[in-house]
Amino acid sequence: WTAQSQPALKPEENLPPPWSFAPTVWVSAGRWDAYARTVRDALLKATRGQKAAEKEATVLARGKKPKELVTAIRDHVAKRIRSAGPGLDDLPLTAVSAADRTYAEGYGNSADQAVLLYAMLAKAGLKPEFVLASQWSVVKALAPPLAQYARRPLLPTVLVRVEVDGKPVYLNDTDQYAALGATGFDGCLGLSLGTGKIETISAPAERREQREVSYDVEVAANGNARITKTARYRGDAFGQKHKEFAEMPPEERHRYYQEAVARLSQSARAEGDLKTDFTTYPGVETFTAIVEDFALREGEYLYFELPESLSNVLGLRADERSNDLYWSDPTRSSL
Repeated sequence: WTAQSQPALKPEENLPPPWSFAPTVWVSAGRWDAYARTVRDALLKATRGQKAAEKEATVLARGKKPKELVTAIRDHVAKRIRSAGPGLDDLPLTAVSAADRTYAEGYGNSADQAVLLYAMLAKAGLKPEFVLASQWSVVKALAPPLAQYARRPLLPTVLVRVEVDGKPVYLNDTDQYAALGATGFDGCLGLSLGTGKIETISAPAERREQREVSYDVEVAANGNARITKTARYRGDAFGQKHKEFAEMPPEERHRYYQEAVARLSQSARAEGDLKTDFTTYPGVETFTAIVEDFALREGEYLYFELPESLSNVLGLRADERSNDLYWSDPTRSSL
């Protein structure tokens, strides 16, 4: 095949992958079902006869219901094992470490950690399965060639899926701070190693990413305002914010609060402390600030701008584009 005199692509933000709109040749000598069997056999081999991992799983399983058990195993592995190493596609399958070796050494890549999680969950009486995950969202213009032509680099991450209360829970891409059921791969392409079929990785509806922000604005007759901002975090953002606040030193938390107040107005001053609560779901962050001269009086009216709007929710930088616009993740906002 040849390509001549191809026009240059105008550099723009949020471009889709070039192969979705530029001349592209796809070549593959493999099949997803065959690849799934090969990877599954290698991963399962590393889970068998792992006495240390199975012993720890037995201890963690005592007196726990399925949800508590899955949470306990996830948290234990997240705290004990450090993520390190290349993706599944960068190493031969012979490099997959046995569960006990990963447990003893305290680090591993996604395949090593998935093997450990699988071994512990299976010993605890659950029925886990392996799923390979892609960074690409399931979009009509992108998914067909990805699903049709088997390519190892497409699926570098190994997840473990287990059913809890009738809903799928994905492990190995979240830590102890996350809400059980949330996943950063929600809406992305995946390969079930059990069926050998390409599918869509989906989090339960209540664990999907969503930004919820509310403002309570009290405007006085002199134009001063008392503003209370409340932000609620769902899905993968819950875990990210939970970790951020849990590991944030006091001085850094104070600086974070000052910056949040300043974003309301340069003249804003905090009233009370920053409040955060991630013991329940969704996680909540709230604070109150006083803003002087928030509104301007003109006759019988007070004029002011709201603290935030969805006017540029699409994040566009210009009125026109030469190429398609692509977001790698959906934006779900409530204001």
